[in-house]
Amino acid sequence: DAVTGFLVALLTGTGEVSRYTAPGAPIAPIVPAPYRQVQVIDVASTTAVDGAAAATQARVLVSAAGRAGEVEIPLAYAMTVTLRSGRWEISQLDATPATRAPSTPDVGASGPSAPSPAPRTSK
Repeated sequence: DAVTGFLVALLTGTGEVSRYTAPGAPIAPIVPAPYRQVQVIDVASTTAVDGAAAATQARVLVSAAGRAGEVEIPLAYAMTVTLRSGRWEISQLDATPATRAPSTPDVGASGPSAPSPAPRTSK
């Protein structure tokens, strides 16, 4: 709910961005608002954000669609959210989404190898 409300306020000018941001967050509303409607499609997180094992801070990647006139535009926003007083707040918009380190392959396991470069010949 916090992510949806935040993006709607940020991108449509409907509502207050500050209602969804953490105190001191360096986020200001976009003026003029670029979209008349925003719909959040998916929110992916690097950590659990609900239940007993929930972290107090998480990086999320939000997939959304913005409507400007008759055109629907796919959107993606990486952000950090913080749990404060029982509610999630947007702490910052991130330049890039969080990535998880790839798992280490078993020693001795074989996998696809990169092709060798073609030999160079001089003319």
